[in-house]
Amino acid sequence: MQIVDAHSDYALKTFYDYLHGRENSLIEQHLPELKRGGVNIEVLTVGGDFDLYPGVKNRDPLIVFQIIDTLLQEIARSQGECILVRSKSDFELNTQLDTIGFMFAIEGAGMISNDFSILRNYYRLGLRCVMLTHNENNLLADGCGVKNPQGLTEYGYKFINEVEELGMVLDVSHSSEPSFWDIINNHTNPIIASHSNVRNLCDNVRNLTDEQIKVIAEKKGAIGINFYGGFIDKDMKNVNLERLIDHIDYIRDLVGIRYVGIGPDFLNYVEKDFSKEISKSTLSIGIDPEKVGNIEELREVSSLPILITKLKARGYSRDEIRKIMGKNFIRVYKAVFKE
Repeated sequence: MQIVDAHSDYALKTFYDYLHGRENSLIEQHLPELKRGGVNIEVLTVGGDFDLYPGVKNRDPLIVFQIIDTLLQEIARSQGECILVRSKSDFELNTQLDTIGFMFAIEGAGMISNDFSILRNYYRLGLRCVMLTHNENNLLADGCGVKNPQGLTEYGYKFINEVEELGMVLDVSHSSEPSFWDIINNHTNPIIASHSNVRNLCDNVRNLTDEQIKVIAEKKGAIGINFYGGFIDKDMKNVNLERLIDHIDYIRDLVGIRYVGIGPDFLNYVEKDFSKEISKSTLSIGIDPEKVGNIEELREVSSLPILITKLKARGYSRDEIRKIMGKNFIRVYKAVFKE
């Protein structure tokens, strides 16, 4: 079974550790956790329009280059334990070598702005998944936390054309609704929502409406279920594994099993030191800072086998579980990648 974690911020921890003299945290700390979780592919956020680790200025285009460089050095030092996934053939190579493949993503393109040469150079270094915004707005579009959003700007339309030309995957998880629909109406390739849930089950602007879910399916995209408590249920007493799977059930029943995956957005490695900063940041939009909530059984990537066991108990077949855990996202990546 190929397991894809479609959204992780662990690259920012790796760079934070590097700045503090701790090298190889990706290899020495994170790889063992991925192996215990059975993960084959993980998408690493290398920059974005948000603040997470103190001193890691991932809104700065130069810092993003440095984060990518740090990751590439660690991958090179892994002695074949992991590879960078940049092309369609790398998925097969990853399986043949029985290694862990990393893909690079940005969670908000404010650092690129209207200088698309930066985007092209990020692409050359391995960037393959792109969000226009985080929760804020930038020169390209509005995020879901913006009051009175207007959608894509002139540069935003040019940006998504450049993304499509390069063969990069466009991610709408943090887009405002006007930005979302502008993307849908002006982008040919399948799109993803890497870490978003169902708004009808948890009314939060970070979650997707039925209409959004349907059109992502119509475009043959995929939606990654987010394990963050505030996006699972408004009542934190109801945040549990069963409620998480309700979101998977909902998408399956609405559009079919081919369009749902997992984008856990695990933050256990950040919470140890910076839980207060997380709860007060724009990461927790629409959530009471005192009621962030988590699923106790699923607090880290090594716990993913627990989800597989519960999916079996809920009646999902082996083939359906394979699609949820990875095949659906790999299908989209292969459809969009040009090489």
